[in-house]
Amino acid sequence: MIAGLKLGVVDYVTKPFNSKELLTRVNTHLELQAAKEELREALVEKEKALATKDKLFSIIGHDLGNIFNGLQGLAYKRLVMVTTC
Repeated sequence: MIAGLKLGVVDYVTKPFNSKELLTRVNTHLELQAAKEELREALVEKEKALATKDKLFSIIGHDLGNIFNGLQGLAYKRLVMVTTC
């Protein structure tokens, strides 16, 4: 038994087995598998949301850059007008 645990065995059934115990163990493993699948799906959804957020912030950053460049250009033109008059 110790050797099996060292090799990664997490559950085993000894003979003779108790049918209630076996059913409980099987149900536990099925529930664990379902929980793992839910976590995988949640991770995929989170990764999609993060990608969407990154794309949105990239667009916002680009648009803000355009606005600031336009303002800088207007300020420069006004400075030129003021200094040449």
